[in-house]
Amino acid sequence: MPKQQIAVIGGGFMGLGIAQLAATTGHDVVLIDRRKKDAAQAMHNIEWSLKKLYQKELITPSPKTVLARITPATELDAARDADLV
Repeated sequence: MPKQQIAVIGGGFMGLGIAQLAATTGHDVVLIDRRKKDAAQAMHNIEWSLKKLYQKELITPSPKTVLARITPATELDAARDADLV
């Protein structure tokens, strides 16, 4: 399956889980939230989760590698190149 650009709107519990899973499986993700601080908090929560999963050897890519695939944004326009929203 080719690498896809995925846009996730909302960095709450469900949105950050979707973004994390998509990035862990190799997709580029744009995580869109209304406020910069909310997007930053979502990224922090994803980083925390990835570190736990990596320590328990439940994922193989490093947290740094997965986080590099996620771009936080605050504007819906960031989803314009997405294959899946």
